[in-house]
Amino acid sequence: SFERTNWPQILTYYNWLYRIAPSLFTGINRAVAIMQVNGPKAALEALRTIPANNKTDQFYLYHAVLGEIYIRLGDCANARLSLEKAIQITRSAAEKRILRKRLGALLN
Repeated sequence: SFERTNWPQILTYYNWLYRIAPSLFTGINRAVAIMQVNGPKAALEALRTIPANNKTDQFYLYHAVLGEIYIRLGDCANARLSLEKAIQITRSAAEKRILRKRLGALLN
């Protein structure tokens, strides 16, 4: 279950993986683990260490995670922008539904 997830151990693995094989996907997953262990402020800093390029701007998961971080920071304006960007980018109807639901919860 989510509650029993060993986030510190997962973070240890992602820190190791990001050191030996840094990638956008690994960096995003590492930021999620950081958020669970150290909170959204630390996760935002981790996400910002990922080199910005065309790939980050066009990868919906980057924006979805950024939106979640902003939600947890209480920054509704940036959360909304990030979630809307993720919705715009993804081609998956299922992902769009999930993101729209999260956005709807934020706006209510």
